[in-house]
Formats: sequence, C-alpha cells, structure tokens
Amino acid sequence: MFFFKKVTTAWSEMQIVNALNSDGPHTDIILAEVNLLMANGAEILRYIMHNKDLQHIPVIRGVKFYRDAVQRLGRST
Repeated sequence: MFFFKKVTTAWSEMQIVNALNSDGPHTDIILAEVNLLMANGAEILRYIMHNKDLQHIPVIRGVKFYRDAVQRLGRST
C-alpha cells in the first residue's frame, strides 16, 4: 500500500517543469493525462525519460476517457 505525503498538480508545461525540477528526485509516481496536457505533452514525457534524476520515476499515462469513466462510476455509488 502506498501513502503519499504530498500531491502536486500542474496544468501547464511551465508548472510541470517547475514541479519536476523542485520535487523530481523525491517523486514517487507521475500520473499524466497525456491527451490533455498540451500539444507538446510528449515532450514532457521525453524530458522525464532523458533526465537522469527523473527517469527512475514510474509514469502512468491516462486518457480523458478513463477519467470520465471513473467519474461516472463514482457518481453511481
């Protein structure tokens, strides 16, 4: 079971890069909704993969469909 002490959200490329640069090495996991990031969301993923301080962090990529499905399931309970 995982317990996270801190959760950081970012909505723009600048926020993502700033968060990764400040908290990156201490990050446990990255959840990324690639389709909603921005036109260059793949660049952020490439940045993570090529940064030696970040490349050990697991990245779980999602798409909007899954978020919508989870929200619908949450409302039906």
